[in-house]
Amino acid sequence: MTAPHDPTAPSERRRADDQRQRSLFEDRVTGLPVLAVVLDEVRTMLDSRRQVGVLHVEVSDLRLVESLYGWQVFDRIMALAATALVAAVGKALPAGTRVAIDAIAGARLLAFVPCGDHGTEVDAQLLTRLSRQTRSWTEQAFEGGEFDGLSPEIRVQVGHALLAMTPFFRFERSVYVAVDRARECDRQREALRDLSWAEELRRIIRCADIASVFQPIVRLGGVVEELGQEAFVRGPSGSAFELPRPMFAFSTRLGTCRQLDQLCAEAAIRAFAARGCSGRLFVNVVPETLDDGEWFEGRLPALLRSLAIEPATLVLDLPERAAEADPVGFCRRAQRCRDEGLAIAVDDMGTGRVPRSLLETIRPDYFKFDPSLVREVDRSPMVEDALSSVASFAKQLGAEVIGEGIERASQAETLSRIGAKWGQGYLFAAPAALERRAAERSSPVAGS
Repeated sequence: MTAPHDPTAPSERRRADDQRQRSLFEDRVTGLPVLAVVLDEVRTMLDSRRQVGVLHVEVSDLRLVESLYGWQVFDRIMALAATALVAAVGKALPAGTRVAIDAIAGARLLAFVPCGDHGTEVDAQLLTRLSRQTRSWTEQAFEGGEFDGLSPEIRVQVGHALLAMTPFFRFERSVYVAVDRARECDRQREALRDLSWAEELRRIIRCADIASVFQPIVRLGGVVEELGQEAFVRGPSGSAFELPRPMFAFSTRLGTCRQLDQLCAEAAIRAFAARGCSGRLFVNVVPETLDDGEWFEGRLPALLRSLAIEPATLVLDLPERAAEADPVGFCRRAQRCRDEGLAIAVDDMGTGRVPRSLLETIRPDYFKFDPSLVREVDRSPMVEDALSSVASFAKQLGAEVIGEGIERASQAETLSRIGAKWGQGYLFAAPAALERRAAERSSPVAGS
């Protein structure tokens, strides 16, 4: 007995075959065609033009971001960059520009520009201008979103080259050579920039050209009380290293992260002592700093003694990511803090990277909720439940909970309800020099 005829089966099979074919030539994450697919379109552009512009667009340090945060973050960054680049056509880029990706699951975007805004021929001057516009346009897509404040910072590099027909090479070969030139143009600019940045960062470390700013950690629940201050670093005003994330990200690449971190910690301790502050001082440290026995067991205790600061006043913030990457080393560093009489805080709690057994071993004094979770705690029952569970666990260990990045009163209220005792964020005060904060408190306006 034969099966009944299904007239829709062939069309469904064709659709399935079409989808399979597209998956071979279209990147699933960005939705962009791979370079090989657009070659005929680029050839058509050159039928009526002497040359076509090639832009090579790449998010800097994306492989490092993937190694730190996972492939899901990599994919979301690529999808956002691709969306921004496509949206730039007709705005930052001339109409008719064709956007592609270098390969399936690739990390580099390409834009083929057939002409200028008014149909003019493409030349090097136009491509230089379009490169700047494209970089600015694409980077704006990352501002104020989930990647704002990511370390290493999201930066976009755009290189360019001209593509022309030549009788000496196959057309496909000419296209790939132009793409390589555009990429190399980007690499050369980045190398020159890195040389300049390396010189500036070494100067900052050599001259201790940094400043410390502080953000108060206050009691939640209406009682006016400060636990202490968290220290942050600022580089030279207006420079590429004014904010700490790019400064430390580049310092890591340069191999000077330990020296910079120790410099920042010492500057914060001196500034804290100079103002005669009470309460505790929270200082972020990188693992390399805690592994330097000469500094940690020599220079740091000597500095605290010279400033008459009790070791327990200093709270070292240990990043949760360091525990995930090296649990044994994390425990060793935490114990070293204990041996020196220092207090311990674990940053970025709530993301689930650290096994509870490890936290039971080191028994930190403070749990600091991850700001990305605090941002949603008053809006997402799932986030509230997750942080409530962490707060309950902290109580079992005798640790106190601090909510970071509080910007709304509803966040502070929710955190207080689920067991966070302390909070910090722009709702209470922005990071500022202690001298400025003292002046604000003593002014007639502040006291009114």
